[in-house]
Amino acid sequence: MGAGVDSASVYNMSSAENSLNPLLAAASRLRLSLRPNARFLSFNLWLIPICVIGLIIVISDGVSRPLNVEMLDVAIEPLTYQPYQGAFVFALFMLPLVLCYASSARTSKAEALLLWFVLCTVAYTKDFSYIGIPGTKLFVTEVVLAVLVLSQATALAKSLPCLGRFTMWALLGLFSAGGLAAVRGLLSSQDKMLVARDSVIVVYALFLPLGFLLISSWERARRFFLFFALGAIFASLNALAWFLAQPGQRRYIEYGTYVLVCFVGGVVLTTNRLIQPAIGWLLSGLLFVGILLANARTIYAALALALLVVMVVSPSARLRLSARTLKRMVGVSVVLICILWVFSQSKVGADFIESAGAELVSGTVNYSDDVNANFRFLAWLEAIQRFAAQPLAGEGYGIPFEFELSNLDPRPHNTYLTILYKMGVLGFLPLTLILASFYWKGWKSLRLLRGGSDSLLLYIVLVSQLVMSAYGLLNLLLESPFLASIYWLILGAGIRMMFLSRVSNEGRQLFTG
Repeated sequence: MGAGVDSASVYNMSSAENSLNPLLAAASRLRLSLRPNARFLSFNLWLIPICVIGLIIVISDGVSRPLNVEMLDVAIEPLTYQPYQGAFVFALFMLPLVLCYASSARTSKAEALLLWFVLCTVAYTKDFSYIGIPGTKLFVTEVVLAVLVLSQATALAKSLPCLGRFTMWALLGLFSAGGLAAVRGLLSSQDKMLVARDSVIVVYALFLPLGFLLISSWERARRFFLFFALGAIFASLNALAWFLAQPGQRRYIEYGTYVLVCFVGGVVLTTNRLIQPAIGWLLSGLLFVGILLANARTIYAALALALLVVMVVSPSARLRLSARTLKRMVGVSVVLICILWVFSQSKVGADFIESAGAELVSGTVNYSDDVNANFRFLAWLEAIQRFAAQPLAGEGYGIPFEFELSNLDPRPHNTYLTILYKMGVLGFLPLTLILASFYWKGWKSLRLLRGGSDSLLLYIVLVSQLVMSAYGLLNLLLESPFLASIYWLILGAGIRMMFLSRVSNEGRQLFTG
C-alpha cells in the first residue's frame, strides 16, 4: 500500500482524457476524494525504522540531559544559543529515512524535505530550528524555506491565485507591509541583524503557499499530519525520559504547543473511532503527560479552550449540546484524571504535580504578585504606546524592544501586538483578514464534506489553528521560526483541504444531479 501511486499523480495522468468529458472528470474526482471505506493512511514499511531509531535517539537524549532548573537558556539570543546535540543527531538520522519513505510512497523530494522538516521541528522545536549552518549566520529553518521556495518557484507563483483572490491579496499586502518596515529600518540606520531578524516575521509567511502547493491531496495531508504526530510523540518521550533521569526541574518541554495540538487530534480521532480506542487512548495519555511536563499556564489554558471547542462544536460545524456531549466530556475528564493519578503514584510525579499546581494557582488567582504576569502587562503597555506613536505603518524593523523590566529585547509576548507596533495597521489588517477568511471558509467547508475521515482531519486543523492563534495572545508565535513555520504550513494545508472539499462537493453534485 505504501508504494501505491499518490492520488494527485493518478489525477494528473488522466487529466487530459477527463477534460474531454465533464461527467467523467467529475466521476474521477469523486472516486479519488470520496472513499469512505479506504484506510485513513496507507502503511509504509519505512515507518518502522523511523519509529525505532527515533525512539532510541529521543530516549537516549532525554536520559543524558543535565538538570537545568531555571531553563536559563530560554532568554539567550539565537546567535549564541547552543542546541542540545540530540536534535542534530535526530535530524541527521531521520533525513535519509524520510527520503526512503518518500521514495517508497512515490512522492517528490520536496515533500520529503517538508516531512523531515515538520518531524524534526515538532520533535525538537527550538533545538532543531537553531541548528546553524557552519560558517554562516543561517539556521536550518531559513535554509529549508529557501530550498523549497527556489525549487518550487514557478509552481509557487502559479498556485497563488488558487489560494483565493481574497487570501492572495491579503498575503501580498502582508509581504508589502513587511518590506516597507524593513526599508524604514535600514534607512533609519538600525542594526542590520535586528532588521533581518524582524523581517523573518513576514518571510515565514511563505510557508503558507508552500503548504498549499506541496500538500496537494488528502493522502499528502494525512502524511503531513502523521509526521506531525510522530514528532509530538517523540517530544513527549524525550521529556518523560529527561524527567525520570533528572526530577526536580520546572518544565521538560520548553514549547508544548505541538504536543497539545496532537493530543487534541488524538482525542478527536479516538472518540470518533478512526483510531482503535486502546491505541488511541494510550497515545493520548502519553501526549497528556507531555503537556504536564511542559508545565506552562498558557498551555493549560489552551488545553481547556481546545477541549471546550471539541465538546461543544461537532465535526459537522454544528453545536452539539446534548446528553451525549456531556457523557463524552465526562469520559475524557475521567481518562485525564486517571492519567494524573497514575503519574502521581511515584514520589517524583507527586512532587512535580504539587509544584505545578501551586504555580498554576498562584499565577491565576494571585496574578498581581506573579512576575510573569506583571512582565506581560508592562510589555503590552509598552507595545501599545509604540503603536500609538505611529499607528499606520508602525515603528519599523530593527528597533530593540526595551522597557523598564527588560533590556534584552524580549518583545511583548503577544504576537499580534508585535505585528501591530512594528508594522502598524498596514501589517495587522492583512494578517487579520487571512485568519478571518481561513476560519470562515474552514467551518463552512466542513459542512460540504458531510462526515468521514477527511472531515475529521479538517476539523482537527481548524481547532488546532484556533488553539495556536489563542496561544499567540500570550506568547511569541509568528516571531519564532519553530512556531511560525508550522503555523503557516498548517494554514496552507487547511486552505488546500478546503479546496479539495469544494472539488468533492462539485463532483458529488454533478454526479448525483
